[in-house]
Amino acid sequence: MRRRLSPLCVGVALVACEQPNVPPARFDFAISPDRQWSGGIVTLRSAFFSGRDSLPLVLAGADTARLTRIDDSTVTFTLPVGPSGGVELALVNRQGTEELGAVDRVGQSGRVDLTPAPQVGLVATTRGTNPMFVGAAAGPAGYEVVEVDPVTATAHLRPGLRTPGGYYGVGITYRPDRFLLRDSTDTLKVWQLWPTPQPVSALPLFRTGHLRLGAQMTDTTWLFSQSHWTNTVGPTSLSFLPTEDAWNLFISPRGDRVAMALVGTSLSGAPVFDARTGDTAFTAPAVGAVQWAEFSADGGVLYLLGAAHYQYMLADSIYVLDATNGQRLGARDLPDSLTALTLARDPTRDLLFVQGYRTCGPRVVVYQASTLTLLGEMAGGGTIASCNNYTWSGSMAVDRVRQKLYLLWVGGAEPAPLWTFDLLP
Repeated sequence: MRRRLSPLCVGVALVACEQPNVPPARFDFAISPDRQWSGGIVTLRSAFFSGRDSLPLVLAGADTARLTRIDDSTVTFTLPVGPSGGVELALVNRQGTEELGAVDRVGQSGRVDLTPAPQVGLVATTRGTNPMFVGAAAGPAGYEVVEVDPVTATAHLRPGLRTPGGYYGVGITYRPDRFLLRDSTDTLKVWQLWPTPQPVSALPLFRTGHLRLGAQMTDTTWLFSQSHWTNTVGPTSLSFLPTEDAWNLFISPRGDRVAMALVGTSLSGAPVFDARTGDTAFTAPAVGAVQWAEFSADGGVLYLLGAAHYQYMLADSIYVLDATNGQRLGARDLPDSLTALTLARDPTRDLLFVQGYRTCGPRVVVYQASTLTLLGEMAGGGTIASCNNYTWSGSMAVDRVRQKLYLLWVGGAEPAPLWTFDLLP
């Protein structure tokens, strides 16, 4: 986008401005990109900035931003955090403002409140091309399954189907449509939810009566977790590991690794399991507590949101590991004042999303996944009633068919807020 603008009556334009018979010089301004993440960097290029000791302010919508010089004719500024839509830009001078043009900001585009509201641990999955969330809500018979379709913004209760371990959410499997659930007789089985719920298989009889978490990692390997330990059952092996307050599990898309969210462990790092055998594949080096985990689309890279030591789940860093051998590939501190809670990896783009909040306002921070370069920050409208509940905080789903990201929050009273954010192509 290019615009022409009369210079301010200072600096190199001073002579022209003092001579009424001399028309003022005009400058071209190039604005790039013309569509940018909320909180992203916008670049302005013009000879107007050459030789200026001080830079004017930029008015971006109702917000004011400061310019940062890159070279003699190039400056940048941070697009203020806000909802999707056009943001008019102008330079601020002593006489007023001079219009530059507009940037299309990419941010929140909608919010709805859903009932029945999932109140405990959520699983983001898919049903065909649709993203789905599966959670649970407290009922007279326990925590019953709730399905949420973010595309249609609807929630449905599955009476009679309950979580394996109360408020710790549904158990996962290596298939997106199957979950570990208890039926009306309190029997734990693998259930297929779609198109009609039906039991598929029973579980091995190994301490399934007092579970927090359960997972079917393959046809023949299982994982069960309680307050202070986790055990895996494989075709030829049985293992026990010290894990403190595990509450969520994550299976790699290529089916060979399972990561765990946990408060802490006495091991050298958070364990990552070999799904095919049930053994520990590796421990994440110097990562003692994990708030959330996410795999790349090909399963080769593991992203951990966590901390080196127990911090009551106040994650302070993103860690990037080789999912095959656990080698650390990178790490980055999280932005100040952000309480970070969950991750989502874009299935087709080099993007990683971190969900959290600032002063109880929901935020989604956007990173380039391969470099952990900060690209932007999107804000959800309103505040979160249960924002100090660090454990059950919601989940995100990336929908590239519709170019949307969905954030569903749980942990509070009904209704549950569902935010929709736009995505850059």
